[in-house]
Amino acid sequence: MGCALLDQLPHRTYDEGGAHVVELQITDEIRGPVGAVHGGIIASLVDRVGAYAAVQASGRSVVTSTVTLSYLAAATGGPLRASAVPLRVGGRQGVVEVRVHDHGRDDLLVATALITMSFVSSGPPPRSAR
Repeated sequence: MGCALLDQLPHRTYDEGGAHVVELQITDEIRGPVGAVHGGIIASLVDRVGAYAAVQASGRSVVTSTVTLSYLAAATGGPLRASAVPLRVGGRQGVVEVRVHDHGRDDLLVATALITMSFVSSGPPPRSAR
């Protein structure tokens, strides 16, 4: 998913109807003390799917500038399905909307986010970011 630690988690990535999607299996290793997925894992998932959507839309490398993340419900069923849609791609930044659903709980919306990505290059992104 873009870093060695997260790449170890069981996931799949695809594009669907203009959105970039990552599905993450819920395992015991990512659950917090009450049995729900740890909020930091959801935040990392949101950042990853948002960054890739911005890269795809702009053709440029990005870094995260801001994240506004709202946790709406506990994620306990799985898999989690995070989908990201670019809202605006400008000259210096892009804004992406992310929604995270718990597929095992009738696609319950568990988190939403608005992410601003800053472009760090004017050319195409490095091969590893595509």
